[in-house]
Amino acid sequence: MDFALTGEQELLLTTVRSFVNKECPREYIRMLDEREEYPVDLLKKMVDLGWVGLPFPEEYGGSGGNILDMILVLEELARGAFPAASALASCWMFAGFPIMIAGKEEQRKYYIPKLIRGELKFAFSLTEPNAGSDAAAISTRAEPKGDKFTINGTKMFCSSAHVADKILLVARTDKSVSAPKGTTIFLVDTKAPGLQMRRIPTLGRRFSGTFELVLEEVEVGAKDILGELNKGWPSLMQFLTVERICSAALSTGCAKAAVDDASQYARERYQFGRPISKFQVIQHKIVDMQIAVDSARMLTYRAAWLAKEGRKCTKEASMAKAAAAQAWMLASMEGLQIMGGYGYTMEYDMQRYFRDAKFASIGGGTAEIQRNIVARELGL
Repeated sequence: MDFALTGEQELLLTTVRSFVNKECPREYIRMLDEREEYPVDLLKKMVDLGWVGLPFPEEYGGSGGNILDMILVLEELARGAFPAASALASCWMFAGFPIMIAGKEEQRKYYIPKLIRGELKFAFSLTEPNAGSDAAAISTRAEPKGDKFTINGTKMFCSSAHVADKILLVARTDKSVSAPKGTTIFLVDTKAPGLQMRRIPTLGRRFSGTFELVLEEVEVGAKDILGELNKGWPSLMQFLTVERICSAALSTGCAKAAVDDASQYARERYQFGRPISKFQVIQHKIVDMQIAVDSARMLTYRAAWLAKEGRKCTKEASMAKAAAAQAWMLASMEGLQIMGGYGYTMEYDMQRYFRDAKFASIGGGTAEIQRNIVARELGL
């Protein structure tokens, strides 16, 4: 088993580190959190670097990379600039891969190049007030109206909807069959008449913003159906697997940032005449944090490798997401404890790691749902 990265991957990671050092100072990342500001400028710079096109075929303007290249970039980027990593991941999770998986060829040819060039931004909307973990229970409906469809319903927790041009929105289109059959994915223009957005205040991930969407007689054309009518659910399950792998990479990188900060603080903080890093209780905390991070990384790499090879990775993706979310929460909680009163202040980043970490075990499928998926795959 070869754990070595290729020369191209090593060069890619060097470029990511250089980008973080040059473009993502801590003060700027803190400002995004404090002002609840989306990292538009950082995304534009990543577009210019060609990163958005990394995993997509060259025929669509991409670099011809793969999902393993993606998660390497996301992990390293999240370690130093979570808002940038999240924005980049959204381009892949909520736009590129759904369009590649579910879209028709003409949709791929139209949307993927625009995504890569930064001409279009996308958001994704599945969750509803009464359909969270039970995603198949969605009640938002799209009814045929001549050669168009009219969408009515309410969606919750649509990340970054305010900066998107299009929303990939999941709706029921056939009442005659039981869910999840009769489900369709639509490309909805964010400026469409009848679509209203309300920002929901959140504990963490404030740079991203999450929104309630209310749709009243929102019209879309047949051309706005992503893929086939009534056949959205199987495609949805495929790209949710990609989302879980990307989420695991983000969590792993953020957890490593917490380990880095806690370790540096422990080496510099003196009590009882020596650095607190010399106390065994502190050492054990940091070691446990590092074990959790490395375990999450290996699970994430395995899931990404299986996906790259075209193998089924449903179980592995859910394991990686659950483990990485747990590692991030552990690292941020223990990091706060190691830093004591300073960790509790808003002047250090550990509190932000802690606030952001909780999202990882909720968003994109809760930790409990990931365990349910693994149990099902184990035949339990």
